Amino acid sequence: FSIGAEASRVTAQLPSHAGHGCSMGLYSQEARLALEVTVRPPPQFTLPRWVLAYDMNILDQILRAELLAETAIGLDIEWKPTFLKGAPQSKTGLIQVSSHRVAVLLPVKHLPQLPSALIELLASPKIIKVGCGISGD
Repeated sequence: FSIGAEASRVTAQLPSHAGHGCSMGLYSQEARLALEVTVRPPPQFTLPRWVLAYDMNILDQILRAELLAETAIGLDIEWKPTFLKGAPQSKTGLIQVSSHRVAVLLPVKHLPQLPSALIELLASPKIIKVGCGISGD
């Protein structure tokens, strides 16, 4: 293998497979196959900003400014688990809503009501809601 100085090209010389139980009909015994691959750096990744607030006005402002214009958001809901068979499920404690830029944590257990921007966000047919294991959410 050889790597160019700028690390953007990698070249490998692979021997022919003649005499090794493999047949490569297009190549003679002396042929060598040169493989050139362009290597690109991975896309830049930055973690989203995290916001946790207990003030409804602040949460409403952040949701409107950061998430209502998104085409897709990540969504997760947390609650205290119930371990008794047949016991009712606990009320929602935390809603997490995120984009690639910001993750907003809404401690709904401690809020007098849901922020209106959250209701708009969840009800909007223009915004795709994405989550993992959300059948119970």
